[in-house]
Amino acid sequence: MSKSDAARKLGAAPAMMTGWLNGKKPGYAYLRKLCEVGMTAQEMFGEKAGDALVRNSSEFRPEPEVFESPEFKAGVVRTIEDMKKMGLIK
Repeated sequence: MSKSDAARKLGAAPAMMTGWLNGKKPGYAYLRKLCEVGMTAQEMFGEKAGDALVRNSSEFRPEPEVFESPEFKAGVVRTIEDMKKMGLIK
């Protein structure tokens, strides 16, 4: 599956994945899709916020700076790498 195909699977434009890696903030729907393909809350938001999200998933709303954290960016990178290993994107 190409990067474009994977982006469609996530319901995103292909350029959005690159944007996320460059600090743009994905919306809730995309965060949910990233979880569905295997990215953990801890990878997205860091350990503390990720654990809080898991405990209180209906109440947790991340602060905007969370999306600029190294943990979030590293999690997106790992998810894209995992999708490549699974053959979902090239």
